[in-house]
Amino acid sequence: MQNALQEADALGREIQIDQRGYDSVTNTEGHLLKITGAIYDLQAPSTSTVVQIGAWNNFLIEANGARIRVTLNGQLVNDYQSPREQTGYIALQAHDFLSRTQFRNLQLKKLPSEKSAETEHLHP
Repeated sequence: MQNALQEADALGREIQIDQRGYDSVTNTEGHLLKITGAIYDLQAPSTSTVVQIGAWNNFLIEANGARIRVTLNGQLVNDYQSPREQTGYIALQAHDFLSRTQFRNLQLKKLPSEKSAETEHLHP
């Protein structure tokens, strides 16, 4: 890879924030793999993710091993098993000057591995 951004784009996963589901290749909207809550180009959200534009929304994104769970405003909208790299970058992105996205109250927390959690559940 030429740089860290290209590596993150090629090897990582992106949780999409885009009500339109815009596809820049075809210049069309409504693509479920590119809509809010999707694991971009990999898995569409399992339920509607319509949110009010301009309002604060709450994302909980859990990446624990190969499993990625996306909860939007308290509702689980994606549960995905990823074949990709399980370590790497965390990035926040806005595509262009006209797309305004703001973030607040960001928190990162290391999760116990799913195997450890299963073992604790089986052997309290």
